[in-house]
Amino acid sequence: MSIGKLTLTKPYEFLFPNLLYDNGIDLLAINVSHLIPLISLPFYHRDPFDRIIIAQALVEKMTILSADHSYDTYPVKKIW
Repeated sequence: MSIGKLTLTKPYEFLFPNLLYDNGIDLLAINVSHLIPLISLPFYHRDPFDRIIIAQALVEKMTILSADHSYDTYPVKKIW
C-alpha cells in the first residue's frame, strides 16, 4: 500500500501558524500549574498525555473535546 506525498503550497513553518491564526486556535502550553493536580489524579486513565489534558482542563476550567470515555471518570466537562 502506498501513501501519496502531501504537497504544501508554502513552507510548513509559515502555513501552520497562519492556519492556527486563521481558524482562531490558540495552543495551550503545559506549565507548572497544570502539573500540580496531575500528581493527585486517580489512575482511571493511564495515558500520560491524556492525564496532562485532564489536568489542564481542571486548572483552566476548560471543556475537553474527546470520544474517550475514560475522561468521564474525572471531574471535567467533556463534549462528544
